[in-house]
Amino acid sequence: MVLITVFETILLNNAILDGDFFLAGFWGFLLLRNLRKVYLISKFTKDVLASTKKKD
Repeated sequence: MVLITVFETILLNNAILDGDFFLAGFWGFLLLRNLRKVYLISKFTKDVLASTKKKD
């Protein structure tokens, strides 16, 4: 997941610097989709860990 996100970020930066805004939009869309997925997975993991902790 991390490698794909890094790869998409690099391609987004290259597309912006080359002035190809159609590809920049495409890579930006994929990048935002992956970042949203990572955020939801992180949030879910924190909730599961918080709910399984022993309470004193």
